[in-house]
Amino acid sequence: MTTDATDLATRIAGLSREEAFEAVLALDDLLPADAPQDEPARELLAQVEQSPYGLLADVDDLARIMLSAAALTPELRPAVEEALDSVGHKAFVFGVTEIIAVGALVIAGLALVLSKGKAEERTRLELDEDGKLRYENEVVYTSGSGLVQALAKLLGRAQQP
Repeated sequence: MTTDATDLATRIAGLSREEAFEAVLALDDLLPADAPQDEPARELLAQVEQSPYGLLADVDDLARIMLSAAALTPELRPAVEEALDSVGHKAFVFGVTEIIAVGALVIAGLALVLSKGKAEERTRLELDEDGKLRYENEVVYTSGSGLVQALAKLLGRAQQP
C-alpha cells in the first residue's frame, strides 16, 4: 500500500544521515547512470569530490531534498517508500567513496526528478509551400535503466536485457 507524500516526508525528516544516504543508494537504479551534464551540477559534484567530509552536511541536505522531491512525484512515490522500508537492513560504512557516490546520485536524482527526466526539448515551426503551418515538438528524456524498463512495460514494449 502506497503511503501519501506527507507520511513519506515525515519519515525522510526522521532519517539519520546514514539512513538518508542508504535510501538514496536504494534508488540508484531509477537514476541516470551517466554524470550530470549541466555546468552547475558538474561544479557541485567536483566540490563534493574535492572535500567530501567538508560537504557532508550539504550532501545530507541534498539527499533529503531529492528523496522528498521524489516522494512528491506520484510515479516515484512507491519506489521511495520501498527505499525507506529497506533502510537499516544492511550494514553500511560511509567513507569518501560512498559520500561521493551519494553526492553524484543526489545531484543526478534531483535533476531527474525536477525535470521529470526531460533532457532536451526542441520546437520547430515552419511554413510549407502550400501555406500550411507545421509545428513539431521533440522531447528527449534521460533516466536510469530501472525507470526506462518501467516505462517500457507501461508502453507495452518489453526491453531486452
